[in-house]
Amino acid sequence: MNYSGIMTLPVSDTTPEMLVALADAMRGQVVDGVRVHYAVPKLVSGFDYGPLIHLYVVLDDPADGAETWLLETTWQVRHLADHQAELIGIQDDLLTSPVAVSDAAGVGLLPLTPGQ
Repeated sequence: MNYSGIMTLPVSDTTPEMLVALADAMRGQVVDGVRVHYAVPKLVSGFDYGPLIHLYVVLDDPADGAETWLLETTWQVRHLADHQAELIGIQDDLLTSPVAVSDAAGVGLLPLTPGQ
């Protein structure tokens, strides 16, 4: 095999405005009684294939005594994020990670717009 030619990875068509629109679309949604306080999208390089949007979704804290949310709830949050991204026209892969509101600031996840 000859690898002397230039090899490139796909380039994202996702604009900063689309990322803001995704964050706006997620904010205030309620899934299984769990509120989305805000979302923080970050465009990153995918592992082997191309661009990836890592969407941190800041949710109500899990129920008292629970370490995390129900699996069905997190699945529905991911499905909602995928649907909103599709409506906006985002074609990059989306990785959605739920984060408890009480942990968000401590790990550096602040809303895109202050005061949210």
